[in-house]
Amino acid sequence: MQTLAQPTQKITFINEWTPEQFKTMNKAIAAHFSHAVWLRYGNGSESHKTRIYRSFSQIDGILGLAYTSTGVWACYGVCNTQAYFDLHNTYQYSYFVMDKNNDCYAILQDKDENEIIIPL
Repeated sequence: MQTLAQPTQKITFINEWTPEQFKTMNKAIAAHFSHAVWLRYGNGSESHKTRIYRSFSQIDGILGLAYTSTGVWACYGVCNTQAYFDLHNTYQYSYFVMDKNNDCYAILQDKDENEIIIPL
């Protein structure tokens, strides 16, 4: 499992993705969830499930990744479910963003909306 990390310096996220950047992000998300991350998810009465996913389309189908570029930065936002990074259900995936160097990150939040950022 990757280490949770906060950046030591401010990261500047881009506010619009090109078609190539979408491909970069989709590959980064698929790699992140297929190698080291156990995705725990569930809504309401649905029981939590833990699996490793192999393709971006599988991950997108569960998380419901919606692209938006109307804010300060462009992102995929998680819309369908609560997906957790850790087995204690502390940090929930909220957004997937990219910096000006095309490095990809996940922004996670706890129940009090404290954020951490991890590289993908």
